[in-house]
Amino acid sequence: MLIKSKGIILRSIKYGETSLILDIYTENYGLNSYVIGGVRNKKSKTNIGGLQLMSLVEIIAYHKNIKTLFRIKEINSAHLYKRIPFEILRSSVGMFMIEILKHTLKENEENPDLFQFIFSWFKYLDETENSISNLHLLFMLELAEQIGIQPRDNFSLNNPYFDLMEGQFINSCPNHQYYLDALPSELLYDFMMQEKEYVHEIKCSNTQRRFLLDKLIQFYKLHIDNIKELHTFQILNEILA
Repeated sequence: MLIKSKGIILRSIKYGETSLILDIYTENYGLNSYVIGGVRNKKSKTNIGGLQLMSLVEIIAYHKNIKTLFRIKEINSAHLYKRIPFEILRSSVGMFMIEILKHTLKENEENPDLFQFIFSWFKYLDETENSISNLHLLFMLELAEQIGIQPRDNFSLNNPYFDLMEGQFINSCPNHQYYLDALPSELLYDFMMQEKEYVHEIKCSNTQRRFLLDKLIQFYKLHIDNIKELHTFQILNEILA
């Protein structure tokens, strides 16, 4: 069966002398692995620069009823990045977003709404003129909502502590270590209430960003089974510093 879909490349590895294997999260068919031949040949008409991580693409591919390594017939850009490849902070934020997605997206689960969410986030990362220093924190919170582990927005003077295990704000410190004190809990709530177009307006120091990022990663680990260690956040923290 020949299919057509938009997608985002989550992984790209060499295969043989001239081919690539691409893990692509598609709008209509979920996450699948594809092989595309001849693209590392000098005579290839396909722009290999458009097959990197984060690339937003449109594919025509051969799908079978059984899970296998599908073959791409044609691949083109669905959005040509103008800033991400050339600005280290944007590319670092994007790489962190990709790593989070690789740990949370499930194979063969069609979810057009989730795909559009991801697609629009990467376009925004590429196009916005606003500061992007806070974007990765809001992305994690909004992605949590998309995948069904959304924290409750019940912060108040009576519920000033965020419990990472329960995923909600509570009235006193719990009898475990997985929680935020009052001040970082209020900052987390500020992020939860903000949209990405205005998240740059939240006043947040690099130390606070690091702390919240560590806690959000911890939150993901508590609520997603078998999530592996993340690595790109360390690079991102260094660049933000």
